[in-house]
Amino acid sequence: MKNTCRLIIDPPAAGSWNMSVDQALMETADTYAQPTLRIYNWHPATLSLGYFQSYETRLAHKESLGCTCVRRSTGGGAILHDQEITYSLCVPSANRWSKKNTELYDLIHQATIETLRQWNIAAQLFPKIPEKTSAQKTKEKNQAFLCFERRTSGDVILDQFKIGGSAQRRSRNALLQHGSILLAKSTYAPQLPGIQDLSGKLIDRDELTEAWIQSVNRQLKFDFLPAQLSENEFQTTEKIENERYVRKQWNEKR
Repeated sequence: MKNTCRLIIDPPAAGSWNMSVDQALMETADTYAQPTLRIYNWHPATLSLGYFQSYETRLAHKESLGCTCVRRSTGGGAILHDQEITYSLCVPSANRWSKKNTELYDLIHQATIETLRQWNIAAQLFPKIPEKTSAQKTKEKNQAFLCFERRTSGDVILDQFKIGGSAQRRSRNALLQHGSILLAKSTYAPQLPGIQDLSGKLIDRDELTEAWIQSVNRQLKFDFLPAQLSENEFQTTEKIENERYVRKQWNEKR
C-alpha cells in the first residue's frame, strides 16, 4: 500500500532559512500523519559545516571564504551548496519508515542511481565498510574538510568521485534525512567535480529533479501531494532561524 507524502519544492533561500525549515519540519512532524519531502536550493552560495566541525577549519578552505557559513544540526563534513540539488525527507516517528532508517538511506541513494541511468550515467553505491579498527577511527578525526572529499558506506559515486550523500538525525517527533546531489563544479569548491563535469552531459536541473522525485516514488512507494509550509511551520521556522541559525553563537560554537 502506498503512503501519502507531502512534496514541497522551495525557491532558493539563505542557508539559515533552509536549515531552519528542516528543523521546523522535525519539531512539528507530529502534526501530520505523512512524511514531507522537500526540495530546495541556496542563494547565495553557502558553506554548511557539520555539527561537530570546528569553525576554525573553514578558514583553511580559501575558495569558500567569501561564502556565507551556517552550521547544520547533522554531522559530517562541510558542504558547499551551489551547483547541486538539496533535499530533506522528514518522517514522523509513527510512520513505518522512521524505524527503517538504514533502508531509507540506501533507497534514497538508489533513487539517485536509477535517475542517472536515464541519462546513461552509471553511478554506484560506495561499498559497505567493515567495522573500523582503532587506527582507522583515529584517522577519521583528520578527515578532509569537505564532505564530498570523504567516502562513507552508501555514498553515491561516479568515476570514483562522490556525487551524492546524506545525513540523518532523529528526534522524539521524527527522523530527518537531508542530502545533496552534486550537479557541477562550483567556483567555491573547484576540487569537487559534479555529474556534468564527470559525464560531459549538460543536464537541466529541473528535469533531473523531476526524474529524481519519480525515482524516489518508485523506491519508497509514496503518493506525493504538492504542499507548502503551513502557517505553524512558517512561524516555527522564523523562530528557529532567529534563535539559532543566524546567530554567531551557533554557527561558530566549536
